[in-house]
Amino acid sequence: MIKHRTHGRVGILGNPSDIYFGVVISSTLKDLYVDGKIKETNKFKFTINNSEDIKLDSLIFNSLKFLKNQGYDVKEFEINFESNIPKQGGLAGSSAIIINLLLGLDELFDLKLEKRQLAHYSTKIERDVIGIIAGPSDRFIITIGGVMYMDFTSKDYNSYVLEELSLNNFPFWVGIRSKNISSGDVHKYPYVAYPNDFSLQSIIKSLIDCGIQGKRAIIDNDINLMAELINKNQKLTTQYGYYGNPSPEVLLERKMDQEMLNYCDQHGVLGVKLGGSSGSLVILSEEKPEFLLDFSPKIELKGKQELFQLESQIDKIIKLVPTKRLQI
Repeated sequence: MIKHRTHGRVGILGNPSDIYFGVVISSTLKDLYVDGKIKETNKFKFTINNSEDIKLDSLIFNSLKFLKNQGYDVKEFEINFESNIPKQGGLAGSSAIIINLLLGLDELFDLKLEKRQLAHYSTKIERDVIGIIAGPSDRFIITIGGVMYMDFTSKDYNSYVLEELSLNNFPFWVGIRSKNISSGDVHKYPYVAYPNDFSLQSIIKSLIDCGIQGKRAIIDNDINLMAELINKNQKLTTQYGYYGNPSPEVLLERKMDQEMLNYCDQHGVLGVKLGGSSGSLVILSEEKPEFLLDFSPKIELKGKQELFQLESQIDKIIKLVPTKRLQI
């Protein structure tokens, strides 16, 4: 039995500019993870938290399809995942599963995947096979771990700049909200609009600048600059999310996200932004933002023919503690 653990992540600054060959600072989350146990058998069997799941089957078979197309020989196997990463919580739980799978298959069948290659393959599986609009930042931070400044301006994944950073002097918290819309649904509308929309391209350039300046803020231990950049990044991603005529479901999630962000601002946190495309929050605050646990908004949105409603809440708040970074 081969075992591997992969972790959830939050985007600190720059996201989602990596979709457009940008710059992102992200961190893994030590307290949120997927444990995978894999062994060779005479037939396939996949479970998560000891239950079968159609979506899990799709993730795995799409991954196997990609590996086969790359010329890898993978035989039948059994794998069980135990995950405490909230489903659709904006914390890259699906990416953590795929990377855990690739790590297990690599060891079980001696695929000889290098870590950069494995992260790149994970990106290709989600983007090119499954069809999700996704950049490489989640896959690289989950594969390598720690806190990283990642520059994806090169078209060659072997040339990506991956620099280790430390957030030890910054009081970051993560407010976890599960069962949100998928990241692919959020990004597909701006992604279509991007090539011909100069104002959207300007937003992406500003997000890249947030990532670049964020590196300097971390090196200089400048909490004021960090707070300024966190809030600026969120304002830019809020604008980004309305491009491309998004669906009512996406608009409803955007309204919910904004309610949470406004509530944090009202309580005087230093900075707050979404940790991913929607849902969970990354909060810069000297004190633990426990006030969020009492906030349960109900949002309504009138569509052309129906009324969309959404109730949500922050499930829990954890301190942002990264994992250790692998040496590659």
